[in-house]
Amino acid sequence: MPSIIRPPPNSNILHYPKAFDPEIEFQLRERKPSTLEHMQNIVVDVEVNMQIRRQKLKAKAEKKQRCRGKTWHFGKKNRGKNTKDHHRR
Repeated sequence: MPSIIRPPPNSNILHYPKAFDPEIEFQLRERKPSTLEHMQNIVVDVEVNMQIRRQKLKAKAEKKQRCRGKTWHFGKKNRGKNTKDHHRR
């Protein structure tokens, strides 16, 4: 490829983050990688961390949803009564 039409050597570092969602793009730019390979390794780490976080949030939401349908009893006073504030304790 002639050097006249060839992109600058570091143009891939400038444009690569735009291929991802804004959260990953922000984290890539924040870490300021010097090479494309380093940037790719960061993307893998960030995606793994995001997947773990999403799984935890999903599990927490499911637990909260399951908790809403249960009847909780606290001590003799509340025996047989459905208490709505069981998730606050």
